Amino acid sequence: MDKLEIEFGPGFNLITGETGSGKSILVDAAGLIAGSRAQQEMIRQGCDSAVVEGIFTPDSKHSCWNILQAAGIDTSDQEIIIRREITQEGSNRSYVNSRLVPLSLVSQLGSSLVDIHGQHAQQDLLTPNYHLGFLDRYAGIDKELRRYLELYRAWQETRKKLARLEDSERNRLQRLDLLKFQISEIEQLNLDPETDGSLEEEKNLLANAETRKSNSSSAYSLMYEDDDSVIPLLDQSLRKIEMLKGLDGSLEELHARMLNLRYQAEEISYSIRDYTDKIEVNSQRLEIIEDRLNEIEKLKRKYGKDIESILSYYQDICNEVKEIEESEIRDQQLHMENDRYFKECLEAASVLSNLRKKASLKMTGDIERELSELAMKNVRFAVEFSPLPELGPEGNDHAEFLISTNKGESPRPLVKIASGGELSRIMLALRTVLKSENLSKSLVFDEVDAGIGGKTASVLGEKLARLADKQQVFCVTHLPQVAAFGSRHYHVGKNVYKNRTRAEIKLLDQNDRIEELARLMGGDAVSDTTRKQAWEMLTRHGNIQAAAG
Repeated sequence: MDKLEIEFGPGFNLITGETGSGKSILVDAAGLIAGSRAQQEMIRQGCDSAVVEGIFTPDSKHSCWNILQAAGIDTSDQEIIIRREITQEGSNRSYVNSRLVPLSLVSQLGSSLVDIHGQHAQQDLLTPNYHLGFLDRYAGIDKELRRYLELYRAWQETRKKLARLEDSERNRLQRLDLLKFQISEIEQLNLDPETDGSLEEEKNLLANAETRKSNSSSAYSLMYEDDDSVIPLLDQSLRKIEMLKGLDGSLEELHARMLNLRYQAEEISYSIRDYTDKIEVNSQRLEIIEDRLNEIEKLKRKYGKDIESILSYYQDICNEVKEIEESEIRDQQLHMENDRYFKECLEAASVLSNLRKKASLKMTGDIERELSELAMKNVRFAVEFSPLPELGPEGNDHAEFLISTNKGESPRPLVKIASGGELSRIMLALRTVLKSENLSKSLVFDEVDAGIGGKTASVLGEKLARLADKQQVFCVTHLPQVAAFGSRHYHVGKNVYKNRTRAEIKLLDQNDRIEELARLMGGDAVSDTTRKQAWEMLTRHGNIQAAAG
């Protein structure tokens, strides 16, 4: 495809064309709009990039608006434009309403707008892990599933926390032992911010005790005890001044000052004597102080440059010990919480299991009825349940679809029994009975009619048309019996322009549609007979006017 723009209508949109005409490209484009992974092989040869854009106009109650609002994307136009750009360099981009977004958002948004049923969907049928999802959608147990999933996630979170705690238990105990040792080591020294200063001062006094005692004792002797000491000399001087005062009254003040000096000298000598008496020469105490100062110095090298830093570290490790000890209490609470969530998960899983088994009985009958109408009258459909080894995100159930296509045979797994055509019909039957599905989705069926024909093909077309009464349906088909039911019919073909092959799509009018159905019936041998048959088929299904318009 070089460039293609098409506006599809509501209801049943039919797409036909010869093999290799490019029908699968349209399906791939729908897949890209729905969020599938882009591949460089999708780019037309000789081009640097490819662009796919889809425009949707959902009703106001569609769930897609909640997705857009949560992503902060403007929704005022009531229109959604999803754009994918693929480049040869691999720098692919996705846009929603002109805003660059991650592919995950496109996938989330696209899955709410489009469902594609083709070989991939049939592959899901052959994979038992997907069967439980089909059953849950049929049962309409979204509320119960959400409730269970909330409990399961909470349980898983507590399990992770417990696992982390168990992994770190040994390290935690080792850390606790180390911290308690450090706390004891610091507490033994009974530190305060002034400790090392006062100890240094006391150390200096004790280290100089002999010198201090000798000097203070000599000072006292010079002041009082020696024959020529200060006090006796002051007494002699005082007597002389007292005699002079009797002769000269002007020396009264001088005498008073001399008397005061004598008293001060005496007080000083007494203070020196008392100081000398208090000096203690204690080598044992000095040793104790030096040892303690050495211990403080060791702590400084280990825990901080000064005592304030040591005390700050001490407070930190005391808090950490408290947290570790309190965490043991939290461990017990976490175990209790884990047990509670597990019990609640088991109860919620049991509710899911009962609802699924009840729904499976009704689903079996509904699918068998649908398949009977699709020429599989003797089919027996069953759902086999088995418990999982442990609780999972969807509960405790494993479900697998079984089928028997021949009377008298026991149902066996789909992958071992069903042919391609039967799988297509089973998928359509599932789609028909899934009443809990979002009816606002556009459904794309890619050659769902493979392996069937005749009356069964007509029934298939009728069922697809019935689905299209509720939602937009696209179907790529090779069968005229199916194509006759389409409310709009598009043809994909090829032409050559400037030596390059180019695929085009065209909405068929009445005459073109008759010609296309005639081609589907007769191949290249289109005749008046096949044209008449095509006209009759379209008339019978009321699509002549639709074809003309």
